[in-house]
Amino acid sequence: MRHRFLSQIGAYLCLFIFVVNPLQAAKLFDKSAKKQLTAYLDESCQWILTENPGVDKEKGNKSIDGHLAVQGMLARMLLAGYELTKDNARYRDYALEWGDRFIRAQEVVKSSQGNEAGFWKEPAGSWEVDLASSSAAAVALARLVEYADGARKKSYQSALERYARFLLEGVTPQPGEGLVAVDTWISSDASSGKALRRGITGGKASQEPSTLATAASSSFWSHLYRLSGNKEYRELASGGVRWIFGTRKGMGDIPQLENGDENGGWPVATFSYCSEAFLAGFYLLDDASLAQSILQDSEPTVRWLLRIQDDRGVFGEGPDHYRSPAAANYLAWYYLNSKSDESIPQSLDKFFRILLNPVHSQSFGVQMQASTTAWVGLCLAEMIKPGITFKKN
Repeated sequence: MRHRFLSQIGAYLCLFIFVVNPLQAAKLFDKSAKKQLTAYLDESCQWILTENPGVDKEKGNKSIDGHLAVQGMLARMLLAGYELTKDNARYRDYALEWGDRFIRAQEVVKSSQGNEAGFWKEPAGSWEVDLASSSAAAVALARLVEYADGARKKSYQSALERYARFLLEGVTPQPGEGLVAVDTWISSDASSGKALRRGITGGKASQEPSTLATAASSSFWSHLYRLSGNKEYRELASGGVRWIFGTRKGMGDIPQLENGDENGGWPVATFSYCSEAFLAGFYLLDDASLAQSILQDSEPTVRWLLRIQDDRGVFGEGPDHYRSPAAANYLAWYYLNSKSDESIPQSLDKFFRILLNPVHSQSFGVQMQASTTAWVGLCLAEMIKPGITFKKN
């Protein structure tokens, strides 16, 4: 059934994207195409509920397990599916159940200033405390606040504020937790914005700024500002955006910096995290000047994305191309909010031709791998209704 559906949507996409003109920029995708994209998103959300990606099936756990960042993206995808499809409250409820488990997993500790703080340990991988992954998951928890009520809403907000204090005030050594003393995870520089260090691995705390952690935390600060109105959070979010743009290379790509060194192997994946920070700042910070600055500063990176798209339509090389959905989403956002560039619809057409081809879609990892499905799902939702994965419209 899925292959028949993708063949149909592929036919639609081949027709509609070239008819866009500057007067119709707000309708990059017409109603017929959006209906097809919604059906594709619905099918992918059903896959999450059916397959429980990353679940330990021997123990019968029904949860979105695995890498915290992936958990968060899948939860946000389900919320978008709830908003954009009909009679699918089970998507919202499944995401809320994940939120309940997520806050129960939070480690509550004392900050360096003696306040109650909280963090999450990464369930898999070498990082014990990965602030890039934790912050991406905390973004989803912030989104869930808008769908929770009563005691659940309060518990979500409390967990978010504890995490904020952990980032701002660090932690004192905790018996049995393997934590080292850290005054703050923020690395501030008045001239270049505010960055975040990566976390704790191998019992050692990172000392230098991290691109991934800064990007994910900037998105987190934007969402927390939307919920609280705390101006300190808005400054942290905008400071993170400024720092990221300040590290950008001459060709428009953003280096992945970790502990003072550059990891150059995953430029599209690095950009994907950064795009979340840029779009969150654009949609959530109530700052017209910053929003305009993000658009203007994005142009070199947009040019870079267009240059690295290959003939098949994907962005990047090797495994890095699995983050192509974030690139496509960013190009669409730029096209709809900035000056028209007719090369962007053509670029999107190339990407969706391969994504919505039944054979290529499966090899791409859609409804096969949790991470790829999450990036694709968020992209589909944003194509249907821009901003839907960042705020409740």
